[in-house]
Amino acid sequence: MARKDNARSIDKDLVQTRKGKNYYPLDTVLASINPCAGKKDNTSCGSGCICLGGQCHYTLYQLTTKGFTIE
Repeated sequence: MARKDNARSIDKDLVQTRKGKNYYPLDTVLASINPCAGKKDNTSCGSGCICLGGQCHYTLYQLTTKGFTIE
């Protein structure tokens, strides 16, 4: 998966599955604001996003709306 401008990629091997949905971490360089800082795991950080290990993890749908595509 890479941004349309190919600036960054997301490692598909880092997928986390919760309640039957797959979530992928967004590169912290790309995340200008981290709404997960200090939150517990599995806490929602917005639509299609959960906090895991202090980092936002997004569904594929949310990533595509942010300009990412699957290669």
